[in-house]
Amino acid sequence: MNEGANALREAVRDPSPGARATLLHQAKLKLFEGLSRGGKDAEPAAWLYLGQVYLYENDFRGADSALTRAVKLAPDCAGDVDRSRQAAWLPLVNAGVELAQGGNTDSALALFRRANLIYRDSPSAYANIGVLYANRGETDSAIVYFTQAKEIATRAKMDDERNEATRNLGLMLSRAKRYDEAITTLEEYRTWAPNDTAGARILAGAYRGAGKADQAEKLERELALPPGEAGGGGADMTARFQQGVELFNQGKYEEAAAVFGEVFQKQPVNHDALLNQATSYFRGKNGPKLVETASRLVELEPLHEIALRLLEQGYKLTKQTDKQIATVARVAALPVKVETGRVSVSPTELKVAFTATGRAAKDAKGNPLSARPVKLHFEMLGGDGSVLATQDLEVPALPPDQSRDYTVEGKANGIVAWRYKVTP
Repeated sequence: MNEGANALREAVRDPSPGARATLLHQAKLKLFEGLSRGGKDAEPAAWLYLGQVYLYENDFRGADSALTRAVKLAPDCAGDVDRSRQAAWLPLVNAGVELAQGGNTDSALALFRRANLIYRDSPSAYANIGVLYANRGETDSAIVYFTQAKEIATRAKMDDERNEATRNLGLMLSRAKRYDEAITTLEEYRTWAPNDTAGARILAGAYRGAGKADQAEKLERELALPPGEAGGGGADMTARFQQGVELFNQGKYEEAAAVFGEVFQKQPVNHDALLNQATSYFRGKNGPKLVETASRLVELEPLHEIALRLLEQGYKLTKQTDKQIATVARVAALPVKVETGRVSVSPTELKVAFTATGRAAKDAKGNPLSARPVKLHFEMLGGDGSVLATQDLEVPALPPDQSRDYTVEGKANGIVAWRYKVTP
């Protein structure tokens, strides 16, 4: 066994592929010879060394078998074995992700499967396989891998990975018209991520698929999910929004942007659609369209920090340096950021919930600015852009990271959109 271990060490140090292969072969022969002679005390180490040899030979089935036997015989070495497995697993997953992003799906799948041969205590490779199958329309296979990813992430207490796998699993089950299973999965998901509107939209769709329209409508009202009938588009726009999300996740940014633009056109109350459209243009590096879309959102919500940062990136992509610098300064000087929450729309009323959070504002030279109150003027708009109702409110001076929740509402026939302005 010592001769086998020495041959393995020499193989690791030898830069010549030919010499390394010869030394690894010698190491295997010596280690098997040692195992055949018996010696229970040395047997766990022999299997551990054999596992390392197989890893260097890229024989992951052999490595998995040898390392499993080593741990069975010597449980105390489990930590070392796990580290060896992960060291071999990580480059495969990273390479698979790069191939998948480049559109080389078959090669990516092969690498993710190889990764799962050597290490199965991370959900990453399983989840990536699920995504690739989902993007290819192979829903049943996607369900299998998202289920495995969810189970592994749950055991490992990896909450973010568990949540993502569960949401994707619910989407696939719904797509396969296994609505009852989708509902069970997504209801569980919502106990972990109750504020995720994407997951809620999928669940609402599963309710409708299962003939539970009342539950779907209740959920949509509860979270003010667009679209309500008053917002235009009905359930079709819910489906279109989700299609945009799926296209975005597939890296089809221009197609996703077009879908989100369609949703916003039919539902001007739905600023999330406009934000997603801008984000799609950003990921697709379409500078002119990013400037156009982000500018539109900033006009509607001038204290929307993310929209301003997207606008700054649009100016960067289009090489409008002066405007980029001015936008950076504008973001730095924001006394508060305003984030929209629930938007409830009916034929005669619009309610907008939002959260204002204080920021550590700075001037153009980087000097701290004192917190100050901000006055907002909300306008509820009709289909022709006319102002049908208004509400003014003042957000007090808020220290950095301190938040306050507000709700504004307007009552009038025909409200279809909203915006606010910062007033002196």
